[in-house]
Amino acid sequence: MEKLTQIISKEIYCLNNGKKVGYILNIFFSAQLDKVNGFIIVDDESFKTAFIPVDKVSFGAKFAFIKSLDCLTYGEFGDCHNPVHKLVFTDKFDDLGIILDVFFQKSRVLCLITSKMTFFPRQISVAGDAVILGKKKQNLSAQNVFKPNGNEVIVSVSSAINEVVTTPIRLASDERSLIGKSAMRDVFGLNNELIIRKYEIIDQKKINIAKKHNKLNMLFYSCK
Repeated sequence: MEKLTQIISKEIYCLNNGKKVGYILNIFFSAQLDKVNGFIIVDDESFKTAFIPVDKVSFGAKFAFIKSLDCLTYGEFGDCHNPVHKLVFTDKFDDLGIILDVFFQKSRVLCLITSKMTFFPRQISVAGDAVILGKKKQNLSAQNVFKPNGNEVIVSVSSAINEVVTTPIRLASDERSLIGKSAMRDVFGLNNELIIRKYEIIDQKKINIAKKHNKLNMLFYSCK
């Protein structure tokens, strides 16, 4: 089982030549948010992006691996349907918060976590600029969505979900929102030099360095 926010920015290495391929920039979801189709990676040196099918990637505790470079498809890609930071509503107008994280196993999405509750892909009626839960497969209300029964997948990931809910991950697109936050991991530059240390306070100078090394996206996911 994998967690979206722990996958983003993970470095990928190729097993048949030992080379670093790049790092994960985004995750490609199905339009209905029930499947993970693959991953968008970016090369640290060329800044080229590539798509890797989900079944070609293996994850370790700190790094990701592929067996061969043959599984990479380079180019520009469309909407990844990444649901993080999207609002969630029911079709009864209930506000269920903002999506903070996604748990998945291989290609199957297990559940999605908002700032208020947990829900499952089968409960999604519409997935667009916002995610609507409702009548497509069953009639839902905020109350019964919030309390899944004991036989659901939620039981197996309850400890991780509690962590997400009690410590929300702050996501943003405005680089100014990073100022004053603390880096939660070491960030390395294009030549593998350390550009931002773990626990270092982010200022405009650090943001400029991250942009120069194409690590700004990683910084958004690696500080609080």
